Amino acid sequence: MNHTKEMLADTLLHLRKRAARRDPVWRELAARKEAAYGRVRRRCAGDRALLQEVGDLSDACCALAEYAGEYQFFLGLQMGLELGALDLLGAEEEETIPHAFSSP
Repeated sequence: MNHTKEMLADTLLHLRKRAARRDPVWRELAARKEAAYGRVRRRCAGDRALLQEVGDLSDACCALAEYAGEYQFFLGLQMGLELGALDLLGAEEEETIPHAFSSP
């Protein structure tokens, strides 16, 4: 991974941790996950091998979901960079844009 992608991945992780602390939807989903995990542990309590298999399945699903989220983030970033490099506005339009935001 190059330095820019590593920095953005660190930023994504930081924002995810902040969401886990502050976002009510995130906290509700985390609570639902913990409740479901508790139910699975109780049902598989006597069968350690089954509990391990369920844990492995959960880890694989979470890893795939996390990778998909990061992939979408980087794909969106790449698309934005590529669109920003295109000259979508002609010279005439570019000259009028700064005037639209300047104060009289």
